[in-house]
Amino acid sequence: MTASKNLFKKYPNPVFVETGTHHGAGVQQALNEGFKTVYSIELNAQLFAECYHKFANNNNVNLVFGDSGIVLKDILDNVNVPITFWLDAHNGDATAALLQELEIIKNHPIKTHTILIDDLRQWEIKKVGFNTEILKEKLLEINSAYKFELEQGHVPNDILVAYLC
Repeated sequence: MTASKNLFKKYPNPVFVETGTHHGAGVQQALNEGFKTVYSIELNAQLFAECYHKFANNNNVNLVFGDSGIVLKDILDNVNVPITFWLDAHNGDATAALLQELEIIKNHPIKTHTILIDDLRQWEIKKVGFNTEILKEKLLEINSAYKFELEQGHVPNDILVAYLC
């Protein structure tokens, strides 16, 4: 989780969906910035358990254990409003999850979501087979009207945002 304060607030929607809960900082930031419904997916059992206990008393938070490339579809099947996505489930060998997540979002009937992708510095063709330009092409397949911004993350311009004006 490397989003700057108020980043999520800049891109509001009725629902916030995060892939890669980690220690729960993204969930907490989304709550702090006004999201009333938050979903977060975590693949690591220990991190999931930590966050499950951390947010157990918060009815606005829905934690899901599993591979985001699989369980994201189940979440989207139950959401019929625009979503602010924080795609951050790509530590270690999970880089393929990002492309799977974008494909799942593309297949959702709503095409007005806002999509934030973290850690652009990691997306090099030599390393993972795609880069920021390829990600933009994938995002335009979801909605050809998307505009793009680069936001401050762990380093400058480390977060790609696809949004509608």
